[in-house]
Amino acid sequence: AREAPTRVFARFPLAVIAWVLCGTGPGCGESRVAPLPGQILPAVGVDRFVLGRFTNSELDAGGPEERGRLSREGLDFEFDRGGPLTGVTVTSKNFSTPSGVRVGSPIAEVGAAYGAGTVGPFTLNKGSGGPDPAHRVGARDDPRVVSYPGIMFIIHEEKVWAVRVGRE
Repeated sequence: AREAPTRVFARFPLAVIAWVLCGTGPGCGESRVAPLPGQILPAVGVDRFVLGRFTNSELDAGGPEERGRLSREGLDFEFDRGGPLTGVTVTSKNFSTPSGVRVGSPIAEVGAAYGAGTVGPFTLNKGSGGPDPAHRVGARDDPRVVSYPGIMFIIHEEKVWAVRVGRE
């Protein structure tokens, strides 16, 4: 006896069904999740700024006044060369993760919300030189970085000083 098609589909995980229906066409594999206003979502974005979807040209369309306003609001953006948003750094208490962690939160709140992360020194790189030691400005134990998939917290004096969201 043959099973009804709906019973056959019930055996497959939703991800497999989505892959079969979507294949590798445009937009497939992109997250349709977006943060709520004022929200920081690891590996997704901050507020209306979604990684991989928001572009530098969209930010430039608002003019220098818009970029300045966002900077004063505590948002800094990283883009692929002429491409999509790859990272957002938050330095304002106006944004928080779904668990309530924000700039100014004690390090204990980060641990309670995310568990033990990877801890390392905070390193600044000058210009677009990346991690090349010739471009390194400094690396110190305080501030330090506590990293998790898609999010890192820069800690200074046992409190969150900044939050960076990226795909890594």
